[in-house]
Amino acid sequence: MAKLLQALGRFSAKRAWLVVLTWFLILVSAGTWAVLGMGKLSTSMAIDGVPAQTVIDQLQKSFPEAARGSGSVVFHKTDGKSFTYDEKTSIAEILDHVKTLEAVADTVDPFALAVTKAEAEAKIADGKIKIADAKAQIALNEQKLKDGKAKLVSAKSQLDSAIFQLKAGKKQLDAGTADYNTAKANLAAAQMGVQYLLLTEGPTGANYLAAAALLTQLEQGISTYEIGLASYNTGKAQYDAGLKKYYSGVLALQDGQTKLAAGKTTLAEKEQELLIGDRLFQVSKGFGLLSKDETTAVASIQFVKPGTELETYQKTNVVDYIKSQPIPGVEVEFTKELTQDIGSLLGIGEILGLVIAALVLFLMLGTLIGAGLPLIAAVIGVGISAAITLALSGVISMSSTTPVLGVMLGLAVGIDYALFLFNRHRKQLKNGMAMRESIALANGTSGNAVVFAGLTVIIALLALNLTGVEFLGLMGTMASIAIAISILLAITLTPALMALIGMKALSKK
Repeated sequence: MAKLLQALGRFSAKRAWLVVLTWFLILVSAGTWAVLGMGKLSTSMAIDGVPAQTVIDQLQKSFPEAARGSGSVVFHKTDGKSFTYDEKTSIAEILDHVKTLEAVADTVDPFALAVTKAEAEAKIADGKIKIADAKAQIALNEQKLKDGKAKLVSAKSQLDSAIFQLKAGKKQLDAGTADYNTAKANLAAAQMGVQYLLLTEGPTGANYLAAAALLTQLEQGISTYEIGLASYNTGKAQYDAGLKKYYSGVLALQDGQTKLAAGKTTLAEKEQELLIGDRLFQVSKGFGLLSKDETTAVASIQFVKPGTELETYQKTNVVDYIKSQPIPGVEVEFTKELTQDIGSLLGIGEILGLVIAALVLFLMLGTLIGAGLPLIAAVIGVGISAAITLALSGVISMSSTTPVLGVMLGLAVGIDYALFLFNRHRKQLKNGMAMRESIALANGTSGNAVVFAGLTVIIALLALNLTGVEFLGLMGTMASIAIAISILLAITLTPALMALIGMKALSKK
């Protein structure tokens, strides 16, 4: 491997312009491919296979509102005074329009929520009064049912006593029925006999007096039986009416007990609902979207999808619109959920890193040309790898974060690998070694370390595919392409550039 790399370094040094031109054409070709074949990079992100994403997916199916993304907008009065009616109205109008923007599901007006909380507190207080009244009414109804049950027990006892007396009277009537029928049948004959004796013996006759006494006794027996029968029939009718009333009372008691039980169940359910509502209100009582002095209000923006699945422009649309509707005397701030952008390929961090790296290289090497050589190799490598990644986005669905790891690692190892070779070359030049021989030897020694170090990084990055997280595996694959290009640049372009700058690689000191 070392001899092959040494020969490659010697060739690159000898054909320096050819190597530089080749890499330039590769850069242009990759850039053209990226421009023509680049697809849309999504700013949304979903981590399939991990428990958190599984929960989010399940929430989306079962309870979509719980999985929705959200962000907050803070409105603050600069003069320290409470919001005026006009300012509240302006904020409400802004939030109403935000509802119509793409991907926005709803907004929460902090002032409307404050009114709702006051109404909720009043409803809870009213509910407690109604619950107390209902409990008192149920207790009253329970007492009424107890009294009714006691009356039914007393009525049943009276009915039992009455039926016992009726049965006894009926028994006596049944025993005298035969005598009554005989007396009734003989009454007319007895009356005629008495009349006959009255005519024949007169009112003082012994036979007449005896017959008259027997007739009187007979008539009294008939009257007594008929009075008893009438009394029995009256008592029987009263008993039947009482029994009917008793059973009606039993049914009414059972119905009352059923209604009371249903009322108790309903009361318990309502009381539980009130208890839960009161607990939630008490928990949230100290929290709100409006400060106590009413100088700061927080509006909530709710989206139709989880935050990781939202496109950047869908969030910036909200921010841009609210900023375009300024309210005099009111400052507006946004939470990171609305302003954070993970979609930039080359951010301030990467640019600042390049500047610091250039400064460190210049201070260490003492030559501007020497400091620029590793940076040029790194930037070209990042350009090619980023262009390839963007070009592949036309056929592979990827998020905007996919090229980021390749850019960061490409800059780091690109500078590092080129510096390995360049530093070894400088030391050999200082020791008097010939230019091309020094380049070839540096490529064969330090280049060998670069190749094996790079291959180790590539293997580690490709192993990200074993995580089962799609976007992470794709990010590792694209970053490994960046590392592979950095290796190739280090062992070809770096020797060519070292040959072109010649002895300028050394500082004048």
